[in-house]
Amino acid sequence: HAHEGIRINAIESERASQRQSESWMQKEIDLNQQKEQAISYIFHEVRNPVNAIGLAADLAATLLSQSNHPQSHTLTEMMNNISHSVDLATGVLNDVLNVQKLQNGMFSFAPVPFSLIEVQNQVVQSLQYQVRVKSIQLEYHVDPTLNSLVVLGDGNRLKQVLQNFLS
Repeated sequence: HAHEGIRINAIESERASQRQSESWMQKEIDLNQQKEQAISYIFHEVRNPVNAIGLAADLAATLLSQSNHPQSHTLTEMMNNISHSVDLATGVLNDVLNVQKLQNGMFSFAPVPFSLIEVQNQVVQSLQYQVRVKSIQLEYHVDPTLNSLVVLGDGNRLKQVLQNFLS
């Protein structure tokens, strides 16, 4: 009978330990779901004003390009820089969602064709105002044979890397 009592206590102890492990696992699952919901909420709440800023900058650039204001060229450049920065910020927000998808096993990457020269030009253009304000000279040269080069990949990610590197 003594062995039977010890055996029952061991089984009860193992069951209690298993219930506690299951409880911890459920708490971790619940915490991850709450974290994902919070990230998704923040993403959507930030994305809307960021998009509004981008649209306003695009509209202002269009209106400025049609005006005779003495500073219209500089202001148009500034609005274009805002638009490029909005594109980069939107890319970062999308990256956050992509990390969530990756963690959940739902991420897929489909490389798309893009022009390296176009990416380079957009990055350099977005830095022109900063260069001018800081009195820095930014020069770049492109091999003419590369003008028609199109590659497969993530052009937005490349823009982000180049922007961070040059700024």
